[in-house]
Amino acid sequence: MSSLTVTLSGKLLDLITGNAAFAPQLPLHLALVTELGDDATPGIEVAGGGYGRQVVTFGPQANKVARNNAAFGFTAMPEISVVGGELYDDSGLRMLYGPFSKIINCNDGDDIPFDVGALALTIA
Repeated sequence: MSSLTVTLSGKLLDLITGNAAFAPQLPLHLALVTELGDDATPGIEVAGGGYGRQVVTFGPQANKVARNNAAFGFTAMPEISVVGGELYDDSGLRMLYGPFSKIINCNDGDDIPFDVGALALTIA
């Protein structure tokens, strides 16, 4: 995921210019979407089955890429096609969004595992 939301862009500019402090409220959560949103509007989040946003943690960035440092997954998914994800902090602040490298097609009851390093965050 590489796209910043309007809200996060503003917070980072204020941080860089010394006009405000900012730190996301941990833990971070990954939401899966069936339709991508944009910098101002969230995508259409998966609903149904056993779906729920999952906690994800990241190691330090290397070469401008941060990757998840622990495996996690979504269980008992509904029959659905997942096109991407959105990263939220614990307060519900939507920070990053973007497509996955391939569409994930789920049958009812499927799990979606994310191995260590499978989720990459970049800022273009």
